[in-house]
Amino acid sequence: MLHDLLGIQYKKAYTNKITEFLIRTHEWLPKQSNGYDCGMHVNKYFELVQFIDSEACLLQFDSWDARQRLALGLDRDAHNKIGSRMIELACER
Repeated sequence: MLHDLLGIQYKKAYTNKITEFLIRTHEWLPKQSNGYDCGMHVNKYFELVQFIDSEACLLQFDSWDARQRLALGLDRDAHNKIGSRMIELACER
Protein backbone atom coordinates (compact mmCIF):
# COMPACT_ATOMS: atom_id res chain seq x y z
CA MET A 1 0.00 0.00 0.00
CA LEU A 2 2.80 2.47 0.86
CA HIS A 3 4.49 1.62 -2.45
CA ASP A 4 1.27 2.52 -4.29
CA LEU A 5 0.79 5.78 -2.37
CA LEU A 6 4.37 6.88 -2.99
CA GLY A 7 3.95 6.03 -6.67
CA ILE A 8 0.86 8.24 -6.86
CA GLN A 9 2.53 11.09 -4.96
CA TYR A 10 5.86 11.15 -6.82
CA LYS A 11 4.81 9.56 -10.12
CA LYS A 12 7.86 8.76 -12.29
CA ALA A 13 10.28 10.22 -9.74
CA TYR A 14 9.46 7.38 -7.31
CA THR A 15 11.32 4.09 -7.34
CA ASN A 16 11.58 1.24 -4.86
CA LYS A 17 14.77 -0.09 -6.46
CA ILE A 18 17.79 0.77 -4.36
CA THR A 19 20.03 0.91 -7.42
CA GLU A 20 17.94 3.80 -8.75
CA PHE A 21 17.89 5.96 -5.57
CA LEU A 22 19.17 9.47 -6.05
CA ILE A 23 22.18 10.08 -3.83
CA ARG A 24 23.21 13.66 -3.13
CA THR A 25 26.50 14.49 -1.46
CA HIS A 26 28.08 17.67 -0.18
CA GLU A 27 31.78 18.32 -0.55
CA TRP A 28 32.09 19.29 3.11
CA LEU A 29 30.62 16.03 4.45
CA PRO A 30 33.35 13.75 5.79
CA LYS A 31 33.66 10.46 3.96
CA GLN A 32 33.82 7.18 5.80
CA SER A 33 37.33 5.81 5.42
CA ASN A 34 36.63 2.20 6.47
CA GLY A 35 33.94 -0.46 6.29
CA TYR A 36 32.66 -0.32 9.85
CA ASP A 37 32.10 3.28 11.01
CA CYS A 38 28.96 4.07 9.01
CA GLY A 39 26.86 4.01 12.18
CA MET A 40 29.11 6.56 13.83
CA HIS A 41 28.78 8.86 10.83
CA VAL A 42 24.99 8.51 10.81
CA ASN A 43 24.84 9.27 14.55
CA LYS A 44 26.98 12.35 13.99
CA TYR A 45 24.70 13.54 11.16
CA PHE A 46 21.66 13.23 13.44
CA GLU A 47 23.27 15.80 15.75
CA LEU A 48 22.91 18.43 13.03
CA VAL A 49 19.95 20.78 12.86
CA GLN A 50 20.39 21.20 9.10
CA PHE A 51 22.90 20.02 6.53
CA ILE A 52 24.52 23.41 5.92
CA ASP A 53 28.10 24.58 5.54
CA SER A 54 28.14 26.42 8.86
CA GLU A 55 27.59 23.12 10.70
CA ALA A 56 30.26 21.22 8.75
CA CYS A 57 32.76 21.65 11.57
CA LEU A 58 30.48 19.54 13.79
CA LEU A 59 31.05 16.57 11.51
CA GLN A 60 34.82 16.63 11.75
CA PHE A 61 35.41 13.90 14.29
CA ASP A 62 37.58 10.95 15.15
CA SER A 63 35.43 7.83 14.75
CA TRP A 64 37.54 5.82 17.21
CA ASP A 65 36.99 8.48 19.87
CA ALA A 66 33.28 8.68 18.98
CA ARG A 67 32.90 4.90 19.43
CA GLN A 68 34.62 5.06 22.83
CA ARG A 69 32.42 7.96 23.97
CA LEU A 70 29.27 6.16 22.82
CA ALA A 71 30.23 2.96 24.65
CA LEU A 72 31.11 4.87 27.80
CA GLY A 73 27.86 6.84 27.62
CA LEU A 74 25.82 3.65 27.29
CA ASP A 75 27.73 1.96 30.11
CA ARG A 76 27.40 4.91 32.48
CA ASP A 77 23.76 5.72 31.71
CA ALA A 78 21.53 5.66 34.79
CA HIS A 79 19.02 3.43 32.97
CA ASN A 80 21.66 0.73 32.44
CA LYS A 81 20.84 -1.29 35.55
CA ILE A 82 23.27 -4.11 34.78
CA GLY A 83 26.18 -1.70 34.24
CA SER A 84 25.29 0.22 37.41
CA ARG A 85 25.14 -3.01 39.44
CA MET A 86 28.51 -4.18 38.06
CA ILE A 87 30.07 -0.89 39.18
CA GLU A 88 28.51 -1.28 42.65
CA LEU A 89 29.88 -4.82 42.97
CA ALA A 90 33.33 -3.73 41.83
CA CYS A 91 33.36 -0.93 44.42
CA GLU A 92 32.41 -3.36 47.19
CA ARG A 93 35.54 -5.46 46.61
